Amino acid sequence: MKRVVLVFLVFVFYNALAQVSPKDSKAKALEEQFAAAKSEKQKALLQMELSDYWSYRDTAKAFRHLDEAQRFIKQDEYLKGLSLFYKGGIYFDQNIEKAQQLYRKSDAILQHFETKEAYEFRAKLWHNFATLEQLKGSSQEFMEITLKKCIPFAQKSENKLLLSGYYVDMGLVFYNMKEFQKSIAYYQQAIEILQNEKNNNEAASWAYLNLANTYLELQQLEPLKQALNKADFYLKDIPESQYNSIAFIQKSKYYNAIGDKKQAYQNIRKGIAFSKEMNLDYDFITLNFELFRLLKEEKKYPEARNILLELLAEKKYSGNKKNRLMFLKQLSEVEKLMGNFESALQYKEQYIALNDSVQQDNEKLEILNLESQYKSKDQQKSLAHLDYKNRQKSIIIGISAVLFAVSVIFFLYALKQRKQKNERALAAVELQRKNEIEKALYEGEAQERDRIAKDLHDGIGGRITGIKISLENLAQHNHSPELKQMSRQLEICLAELRNTARNLTPETLKKFGLEDAIKDFCQLLNTAECTISCYTKNLDQCTDLKQQVNIFHLIQETVSNAVKHSGATKILVQCTIENQLLMIDIEDNGKGFSVPLVARNLGLNNIEKRVFALNGKLDIQSTPGKGTVVSIEANV
Repeated sequence: MKRVVLVFLVFVFYNALAQVSPKDSKAKALEEQFAAAKSEKQKALLQMELSDYWSYRDTAKAFRHLDEAQRFIKQDEYLKGLSLFYKGGIYFDQNIEKAQQLYRKSDAILQHFETKEAYEFRAKLWHNFATLEQLKGSSQEFMEITLKKCIPFAQKSENKLLLSGYYVDMGLVFYNMKEFQKSIAYYQQAIEILQNEKNNNEAASWAYLNLANTYLELQQLEPLKQALNKADFYLKDIPESQYNSIAFIQKSKYYNAIGDKKQAYQNIRKGIAFSKEMNLDYDFITLNFELFRLLKEEKKYPEARNILLELLAEKKYSGNKKNRLMFLKQLSEVEKLMGNFESALQYKEQYIALNDSVQQDNEKLEILNLESQYKSKDQQKSLAHLDYKNRQKSIIIGISAVLFAVSVIFFLYALKQRKQKNERALAAVELQRKNEIEKALYEGEAQERDRIAKDLHDGIGGRITGIKISLENLAQHNHSPELKQMSRQLEICLAELRNTARNLTPETLKKFGLEDAIKDFCQLLNTAECTISCYTKNLDQCTDLKQQVNIFHLIQETVSNAVKHSGATKILVQCTIENQLLMIDIEDNGKGFSVPLVARNLGLNNIEKRVFALNGKLDIQSTPGKGTVVSIEANV
């Protein structure tokens, strides 16, 4: 299966932990408890629970309840920590960076409290933090945080339901890595924990559904059937649970695998009706696509096409560009299978038009360049006007010198001083113009890097993921080794694409600071053929984000040049700040070069421009055969 599956399933579990019922009865019950509460702590906790209830339904209400909770928190540090946790929950779907920042602040307070309740909240906040990392595409971070923080804290809290959920998360990680036996072992461990727990319906059904999904992947039909029966046993007591839609999909696939088409269709249609009633839009699309796949497999093309047309006509499903692309692509294929080549071409053209945003991006870049040129010409006009005024003043002074011979020496002296002042003013304006142009180009480059990285990750990456999903589905049902090989190749492409996006705009810099970003970059380039050592000190003194980005890219460009061109086996990177003075030394034992004779290639030009943007000094010491030392100093 796909990385997308892991993201979705973890997100489903997050929501399941947060909500008991889609009805507003829970909110009413909490309001009644608040009205009857005696202590201020109880009132604060109930207001925070109300905030959590509304966090993914109505954010305005969520913030109001959290503000109301502040009236009762006062100087209670523990409650302050909890309020940051609940505030992070409001931002969870809105602003990933803000949510993660709030979770860190919450943990910094709660770590001073060694109670079961505190450990439980710490487990939850780190689970939410890890889920956001997974949503950003970092499965490795998700796994490490779950193992090192979520599971230990859940064990200390003695909350078995919470602990079982994290074991299921680990099963999902290994499922995503195709390590199916390890995945099954974690699911079974979660199930074993839940055996003697009360109110375990939600958690147990979740574990069995994931276990069933793994058996489905392995085509082990008898264990699959048993796991689905167990899931049904627990789901019968929670008929409004979102997990019912997942169960309908899996049962449909099971019946399809054993050749019972009637039951396959019945279950998928029940799932569609359920997801529509519960307003589960993601499940509704997924279930309809499973029905589309069944109909297409049986060559019932008109019915399959109608499903796609209905989804396309509904704005809340097709408004998402990714969904619309998927609908158009499948419609084109179905129309082609039906022999409707004209319609197939029309849908294909719509797909291409929606998919191709490169021209728009080029136009945006051209506008930025034109704007920069316009500002440059406008500043040149200011310089010409200033020069004209200077000439006027010189003429007036000259005439005055003739008329007032007695004052010649004085006026000549005054003229000289004035000219020097104007020359300094001209030089200052010229320097300012040059700095502003360089700054505009640098900021344009930074914005373009962020935009391209976002487009690569969210746009092209999403599309490749969509293609990979289709290939894996085809491979699964056609048992085609060639398609599976193509899917693995796409996974490699995705990894390379994410590395490229990471180099364009380093996420580590934004999350953890300049020092971690530099070390992370050096470690990434470290190989058996070329060892890169990194030493940093006092980099937290640089607080300006633009300067941090410039310093990072400066080191990135210099080290990359050394790795690519020097043939070095050892590279030493030193970056320190002492009394606001930035000092960078990058030394390699490569083949070296003659500094005066070297051509100013793109890499060296970029380094010089970035040093100029920092108002710094660049010194390159190199001799053929004796390596290279690049030294940079700048005030930050």
